[in-house]
Amino acid sequence: MAIKFTEDTATDLRFPYGDYREVEGNFGPQFMYTVEGGTGQTDRLYASPDLHRALQRAGVGPGSEFRITATRGDGRRRLWLVTPAVTRREP
Repeated sequence: MAIKFTEDTATDLRFPYGDYREVEGNFGPQFMYTVEGGTGQTDRLYASPDLHRALQRAGVGPGSEFRITATRGDGRRRLWLVTPAVTRREP
């Protein structure tokens, strides 16, 4: 299964390895990352070139955690907000 984003809803993901593999998708190049969601289950994230650039700018690496939100820009273009995830530590 692959990660799917709901518009204007934040999704927290952990990148256990931080690396990616470029693959060819139905609409051109994509970047496949291994991720873990809130349940700790391993999944795949197929990032568009725009999301991939946002992840790279944010400093994705082994063990990094990000909150990713998809929004609509001008017209139908999807914009990505990638920020460090807020993790709760138990005392």
